[in-house]
Amino acid sequence: MTTLRKTAPYFVRCIKPNPTKAPRNFVDEYVRPQLRCGGLIEALRIIKLGFPTRCLYTRVNEIFNSILKDKQVTNLNLRDFTEGIMRYCGNEKDKLGRDEYQLGLSMVFFRPGKQTFLTDILEKKPSEITKQQVTDIRKWLIKKRVFRARGTIRAWIRTRNMLNEMRFKKAAITMVLIYRTLGRVLNRARWALGNAKEAEEMQRRSKDLEFQKALAAARELKILQEQKEKMDKELAQKKRSLQEDPRREGWRN
Repeated sequence: MTTLRKTAPYFVRCIKPNPTKAPRNFVDEYVRPQLRCGGLIEALRIIKLGFPTRCLYTRVNEIFNSILKDKQVTNLNLRDFTEGIMRYCGNEKDKLGRDEYQLGLSMVFFRPGKQTFLTDILEKKPSEITKQQVTDIRKWLIKKRVFRARGTIRAWIRTRNMLNEMRFKKAAITMVLIYRTLGRVLNRARWALGNAKEAEEMQRRSKDLEFQKALAAARELKILQEQKEKMDKELAQKKRSLQEDPRREGWRN
């Protein structure tokens, strides 16, 4: 229990070391199934793959914020400040790679076995940090701000270009819709005008045909009148010739 009180365990798993519960006598074949069935081996495997050790940004800020008292940083980003402390105030021999820790929203997470690195940092006093380390931390904060501002500008430009493209596409779609609508209206108007012209043409043709029929009838009537006049003249001439020639009349009698 004294050993457990010196640590900060998340849970305690009790197992039977041997069938007789004799002290200080661990039987491997008896203990291993208990660990496996209790999920402890799987839990350790997950812990090994994850980031079990963690520390709040506010805790790091409370300890080391005094190193910036000469020239306070406005709108200090606790995430960047914590990362700067880890980069420049940690033990050089135990310096962590970027894949050995992860920065979250409110705390930093470490891989298993890296708690010593965190403990060494948290046990340091602000007075032990040199001016060069403070300068490096300030440069790091400036670098992160510039990098973040550059990313913000790029995101703004990308968003603006995307909005302009969306507006252009919307305008193009609107123009296409207007063109199609106008095309349909024009086609209907052309069809209507074409039908009207066709009706006028048919009416004109029918009038021309009636006029031609009337002309033909007038010609036929004139021809008939001429033939009648001719026949009348011939009858009159024959009648006169008969009156003038009685012998022919007698011969006929």
